[in-house]
Amino acid sequence: MCKTIKHKVRFKASPETIYDLLADSRKRTEVTGRKAVMSGKVGGKFSTDAGHVTGVNVDLVPGRRMVQAWRRKDFPEGIYSMAAITLDPIPGGGIELVLTHRADRH
Repeated sequence: MCKTIKHKVRFKASPETIYDLLADSRKRTEVTGRKAVMSGKVGGKFSTDAGHVTGVNVDLVPGRRMVQAWRRKDFPEGIYSMAAITLDPIPGGGIELVLTHRADRH
């Protein structure tokens, strides 16, 4: 059985600024306080939360969308969840970040 979580957050920032905070290893580490190593390529690997979450980039559109296969350290072998982050401009400035996370229950 799959569980889907959808969460929306608005920021008074450009889509490029928020995307860079998510995609850049140094910036993401600074913002979260936990080591992140991010690839900027589709098919590239990443590691966040000091190695507790690893995975592969499935789709990347800078400033617009990031889709990743996530694997937490405590997941059973071979189990991944899918996370899609979209960044949509909103009237009056800023963006709405929408995270859609789908995971198999295990």
